[in-house]
Amino acid sequence: MNNENSPIQLRYLKFCPTCQIIKPLRSKHDSISNKCIAKFDHYCGWGYSSVGQENHRQFVLFLSFFLILLCIFNIRMLSHFLMVYQPTKSNNYIYFKIFLNLYEQNPSLLLWYIIWTILNIFVLNQLVHQAKGIFNNLTINEFINKNKYQHFWNHHLFINPFNLGYTNNFKQFWGISNHINWYDTFTTQHLSKQDTDQDNVIYI
Repeated sequence: MNNENSPIQLRYLKFCPTCQIIKPLRSKHDSISNKCIAKFDHYCGWGYSSVGQENHRQFVLFLSFFLILLCIFNIRMLSHFLMVYQPTKSNNYIYFKIFLNLYEQNPSLLLWYIIWTILNIFVLNQLVHQAKGIFNNLTINEFINKNKYQHFWNHHLFINPFNLGYTNNFKQFWGISNHINWYDTFTTQHLSKQDTDQDNVIYI
């Protein structure tokens, strides 16, 4: 390690006994994949893989496109319901009667619509949390376990050392600017050195 690291910075270093490495800043050992993940966000049960430095952008894109497909499906199905049951403007229970009529004629289709609507809400909720994390430069893991990470606290005050402002946080996430190699960043002091020596960093 760099001898320029102060004792305060060195206390942030953590050793992973399983992987036998000093864990980079923002990394976490994932017990399911049994390896340390750089800039760990969360474990995705859908894809059976950890989301981190290597695939975080792809995960957000997957959620975005999946949500668009779900919305298109729900809108088209609702349009179909309205065509099957043509309500009048004077009907105050229009949507209730649409679903009641559908339940009587095709209950399985109504069940699928309810399932897809619930899935739509779930994916939207996931995407909102991801967007909040991107604009604040915080991973889901850091948000949930922020009390465990000393570099977020200064005299009992929460301070995010990774926050560059909404615009720059967004650019950093998508690799537009402010690139950081999270495989080779061990302390917040090391993070500042990378900012001032961008040409010597290999980005992954």
